[in-house]
Amino acid sequence: MIKKELFSIQLLDIVSVENSQPASNYPANEIEALADNYLECGGNLNPILVETIGLDEYRVVEGDLELYVAKKAREKYKFFEMIRAVILNDKNKDLINEQLSKFKSSTPRPITNRTDAVGKSEQTIDNSRLTNLEKSLTSSIENLATTVKEHQHQIDKLFKINTKSLSYLDYFNESFIDKIINILDSKCGISYAEAKKYGALIYQEREANGKFKTFLDISDRVTTQNKNGQKRRIISHEKMFNMIDHWIQSESKSTDN
Repeated sequence: MIKKELFSIQLLDIVSVENSQPASNYPANEIEALADNYLECGGNLNPILVETIGLDEYRVVEGDLELYVAKKAREKYKFFEMIRAVILNDKNKDLINEQLSKFKSSTPRPITNRTDAVGKSEQTIDNSRLTNLEKSLTSSIENLATTVKEHQHQIDKLFKINTKSLSYLDYFNESFIDKIINILDSKCGISYAEAKKYGALIYQEREANGKFKTFLDISDRVTTQNKNGQKRRIISHEKMFNMIDHWIQSESKSTDN
């Protein structure tokens, strides 16, 4: 009987994850080349394994190279901001570590060129496995490419919202904190706790550094720092898009009714 899975692959903000191994362990030219591959494919094919070290902060358990590659990709293209990961917890830690140790200790059988029947059979089986793996990798890459296109479409749409629907942005630039929280809570599809947190941070940032130029400007300016002093967005570009899109959809429904 198959038990309910104890983990799922999640998208984490790259700057919220810290490496456990130094970058000097990996060739710089390899990181550079793989970063270009990430941008072309849309991200890391194999999810990294991380543990929680704080509120929305993580450390790599397996996958330091993948994280360094993702960081390099983010340097090249600022909208590349997420990495696929599995988060260790008390329920799945032992099972995942057992699985990792088993695969690490297994030695792959080499493809032989023996002419006897057994040798031919083994080679056929290994070739078949390689073919299936190739198909699986191709399918995964195609899915990642589709995801990247969808995210880019969302970003493009958000830019259009920024330029064509400035009345929405005015709420964040002109309203007092209570009004901002109320809008986020009632219109943007998030919980009251999130609305209260985001509303306070948006208001504080506006009062300290002036009005926002776009919705992406809100996302880029409302930040926090991790233990390494790196800034990370409290509201990701994708999260901001979803909030504003939910707001516009709710307004459209109200108008239709």
